[in-house]
Amino acid sequence: MLIVQNVSKNFGKFNALKDINLEFRNGVYGLLAPNGAGKTTLIKMLTTLLFPTSGSILYNGKDIIKLDEEYREILGFLPQEFGYYKNYSPTAYLLYLAALKGIERQAAKARVQELLKLVALD
Repeated sequence: MLIVQNVSKNFGKFNALKDINLEFRNGVYGLLAPNGAGKTTLIKMLTTLLFPTSGSILYNGKDIIKLDEEYREILGFLPQEFGYYKNYSPTAYLLYLAALKGIERQAAKARVQELLKLVALD
């Protein structure tokens, strides 16, 4: 379970989020709000790309900031727009991502081949 407790985020004097409280159990969720309401800021905090100014975000009762990589390893996050390297093959790109995650090269090569075969890109 993911719990957002009294989370606020300030950028200088601008208050992007103030005292947000949410609880996420298993399932699929959507965030609907007007532009500028703080949806992207909240998502960035849930994925540890930003940290709250105050409050806490707990995963199974533990602060996600203190969990650090243990928390990030279980995340899957695909933003609406994202950068990629056009000249990379699927294999090269996945090996690059594996390196960023700290996966040993030989293990990464084997896993990449498994994944590409799974989606018929081998």
